Amino acid sequence: MKKYKRHKRLWKVIRFIATPILKSIYKYSFQLAPKLESPYLVLSNHNCDLDPGLVALSFPQQMYFVASEHLLRKGFGTKFIMYFVKPIIHMKGRQGAKTVKQMLRTLQEGNSVCIFPEGNRSFNGVTMEMQASIAKVAKKAKVKLITYRVEGGYFTQPRWSVNLRRGKLRGRLINIYTPEQLAEMSDDQISAAIVEDLHEDAYETQKREHVKFKGKDLAVGLESTIFTCPKCGEIGKLHSQNNRFFCECGFEAVYDVYGDLTDKEGMKYTVTELDK
Repeated sequence: MKKYKRHKRLWKVIRFIATPILKSIYKYSFQLAPKLESPYLVLSNHNCDLDPGLVALSFPQQMYFVASEHLLRKGFGTKFIMYFVKPIIHMKGRQGAKTVKQMLRTLQEGNSVCIFPEGNRSFNGVTMEMQASIAKVAKKAKVKLITYRVEGGYFTQPRWSVNLRRGKLRGRLINIYTPEQLAEMSDDQISAAIVEDLHEDAYETQKREHVKFKGKDLAVGLESTIFTCPKCGEIGKLHSQNNRFFCECGFEAVYDVYGDLTDKEGMKYTVTELDK
């Protein structure tokens, strides 16, 4: 993949525009990466649609993101993205060999790459399992491996939600592994290091920090992830409206700015506890 000048120019424009927006609206704080010589491979956890922009703010040097094929269904937006950003497209449900080859080729050409190795946004705020091949790719690339963790993404945009919420977001570099270090590590050791570096449990963090995530229609969409009523045990009878989550049997709970559901009796639940 040739590094077109327009990709580098747009990277600078996006960072210039996005920095004040993400800082002021979403209270995003981030650690600026040290000056690094390209190419390098960045791995980050994935909780919300803002993640590529959040990661980009820490890296002044332009890089290419691995993205799923849903970007190919955006009409004019797809043409814009492919022309100005040129992500490495991964087709879900297929063998990732083609994606890996393109990643390695991009790195060999001197361009940095960022991938979200979970392959999907977290359903419950806990970092999901990584793709099994990521350790092999990291070693084979023979470039620096940078692990990066975003905190607050899950409550900013829960997987089931229809709107973004405003609370607090943080992004920071966790580790930088040299090619020499990776060469001395087994695939299992690399995988374990990545899992540890990217691990985030949104509810555990929320217990410690108790951050408000404000927005409209906080409960809308919950029935797409919680199928069984905690009171009657029936499926398909749950509904949501504004901040209310309720069942046809009479069960009702309110979803608050802290991510908790409280029913009429004052019993508190988390989405994770009910999503079983």
